Amino acid sequence: AGSVDGSTAGSVDGSTAGSVDGSTAGSTDGSGADGADTATGGATTGNTDVAPIVRAPVDAQIRLSETLALDGSVTLEGLNNDLAVVQWEKISGPGTANFSNGQSANCAVSFDDVGTYELKLSATHAGRTASDTMQVVVSSDIVNQAPVVNAGSDSTLALDEVLNLAAQVDDDGLPDNTLTGQWSKVSGPGTVTFGEQSATSTTATFNSTGTFVLRFTSSDGELSDNDSISVTVNAATPVEPAGNNVNAANTWQEVNTSDGSKPQARHEAGAIGFQNQFYLMGGRGQRQVNRYNPANNRWENLGVPDMELNHFQPVVYGGNIFVIGALDCCFPSESVVPRVQIFNPSTNTWSQGAQLPTNRQRGSAGTVVYNNKIYMVGGSTNGHDAGMVNWFDEYNPANDQWSTLPNAPNKRDHFSAAVVGNKLVVAGGRQTDHPTTFANLVSQVDIYNFSTGTWTSGAPIPTQRAGAMAVSYGEEIIVIGGEASQGVAALKTVEAYNVTTNKWRTLNSLRTARHSGGAAIVGNAIHVVSGNTTTGGGNETQSHEKLNLD
Repeated sequence: AGSVDGSTAGSVDGSTAGSVDGSTAGSTDGSGADGADTATGGATTGNTDVAPIVRAPVDAQIRLSETLALDGSVTLEGLNNDLAVVQWEKISGPGTANFSNGQSANCAVSFDDVGTYELKLSATHAGRTASDTMQVVVSSDIVNQAPVVNAGSDSTLALDEVLNLAAQVDDDGLPDNTLTGQWSKVSGPGTVTFGEQSATSTTATFNSTGTFVLRFTSSDGELSDNDSISVTVNAATPVEPAGNNVNAANTWQEVNTSDGSKPQARHEAGAIGFQNQFYLMGGRGQRQVNRYNPANNRWENLGVPDMELNHFQPVVYGGNIFVIGALDCCFPSESVVPRVQIFNPSTNTWSQGAQLPTNRQRGSAGTVVYNNKIYMVGGSTNGHDAGMVNWFDEYNPANDQWSTLPNAPNKRDHFSAAVVGNKLVVAGGRQTDHPTTFANLVSQVDIYNFSTGTWTSGAPIPTQRAGAMAVSYGEEIIVIGGEASQGVAALKTVEAYNVTTNKWRTLNSLRTARHSGGAAIVGNAIHVVSGNTTTGGGNETQSHEKLNLD
């Protein structure tokens, strides 16, 4: 009753009672509440006018090669969700977002570039749209990996020996190609002293017997790794006597060659014995490399290096002669030659080796070889104008690795060092400080024990001097010639220090006074060649004399 066309009572056109235009009762624009989502659109007829409720997944982070599952949701309260039209799209980001099915709230997405993306899930129903967004961070497939540490092999040694440590660290260079490391004692009955605790290659000494565990840890700033070794320290082994010493009755003899050949006169030079021949090199100016062969009693010229090399002590390693820490021109503030200079006696050619560490460069130092490592002690960073140091460094030519060792007790320059048994003996020299160039002589004797890694003091040198030459034989270091702080003439004095008795003795004097020439043992004699006969420069000599050992 009351209906003309069968529509709902009170309706003119079949719409819901109380409605003029068919919209939901109490609504003027056809909109409806939809929570936090954004919804837009117009009216629908009947009770199907429901706005979608859209929820995108939470923010995510994936790698470039990965695919991200998108578990979004679209809800139509009281209605079949399939009625909504769903769409995924990229709002922002550096590359392309590839959706497996962009018309489904549940699909997957992948990306073709790294960066930050904003994705939007939207749904439309009955002219009304709602949406929600999410953020996806896409990172590179290259992921930082922890360093891989190999601390080396387990070791056994005597208490008075030094352990050479050599850890290896492999790393991918991430995040910024920086590695730090540290040696530490994990366990053991006593104290472990490391030469340079942060270096992969260093030394360790022990103050008690027993079993120790040492660990090396390396970090790239984000991730780290470590590895350990076991070290068994046994009681110290006694050191055998070094053998016979120079016969004190022997006198120096002038060497006259079979063909009248002579070495080039020079001073601030260096000499070394190799394969029973005597090599003299360097000095003020660019000087020849001269070689003396006692078998035929002749000198020969092997050429001139490309640069001036002075104030150095040459050593032999691997069949070559190494010049480390030479000075160049000019007095009084000579510069340090920054790279190792290498002379090949087989080809008579020079080449350049490793660079000295920037903060440890100096010349006029003592340089020796012990157990296939080269050791450099003392020296001056500024020629003759102060700069004297007591630094002690180890250089391994096999891998070009430098290690810093404990400083010597005294600073000095203008001296030569020598190894006697397992001890490095440093005697003579001065602390050169222009203009009082020849003052400040050093009387103290510093002794480094390679077995224990410690410095001690020996009996003071009887005749203080600089520019002396030094060799070792038997239980002694023999200090030859030099220049004093006063007077014009160089010294003829020859003195020998015995590391076993801690005593000095005087040997017969040189025939020709000199300083800063070259000395080396070849065959059964000490040969002394060239040098300057007065304090400082200006009176270089070609003189060559020898002292038989037995």
